[in-house]
Amino acid sequence: MSYFTNKTVYITGAASGIGLETAKQLINQGSNLVLFDVQPLDEVLSTLQAMNKNDASIAAYQLDVTDADMTTKQIATAAESLSPDILMHFVGITGPWTFDDMSQEQFERVVNINLFGTRNVLAACVRFYHVASKSWLPLPCHPSLAVMATALIARQSLPFGA
Repeated sequence: MSYFTNKTVYITGAASGIGLETAKQLINQGSNLVLFDVQPLDEVLSTLQAMNKNDASIAAYQLDVTDADMTTKQIATAAESLSPDILMHFVGITGPWTFDDMSQEQFERVVNINLFGTRNVLAACVRFYHVASKSWLPLPCHPSLAVMATALIARQSLPFGA
C-alpha cells in the first residue's frame, strides 16, 4: 500500500507525456484518477482501465486550461463525483525556438498556457482544498511552486539560460 492508494488524484495534461506516465503509475498504486486534457482521452481511458487491477475510479474531462470559465466548470463538475485529494498539474509547453526566434504569437501562447493556465487550474481547485481538510501534494499545487514550475519551463527557451 502506497501513499497514493485510495487517494483521488486530479491530473492535468493527462493525454501524453509526464501526465500520462504519472497516471499509469498511479493506477497501479490504486489511486482514483480524474484526468483533464485539451486532447481526446479515449485511448488513455482504455489503457488505464486495462491496467486497473484495484477497481479504482477513472474519470476524464476535456479541458482547455486557458479558458478560465471552462476550467472552473470542469473542475467543479469533476468534484461533484470525486473531490480531489491531490492535484498534479502537468500542462505546459515550450517550443523548438529560442527566445529571440520566438514570434509574439508563440510567446503569448506559451504564457497563456503555462502561466494563465496554471492560475486557472489552481483557482478552480483551491476551494476544494479549503472545503475538505485533505493533504495535497504540491506538484505544483502551491501557487508559488506553480509559478516556479512555469518559470522553469519558460526559461528553457531563453538564449542566455537566465
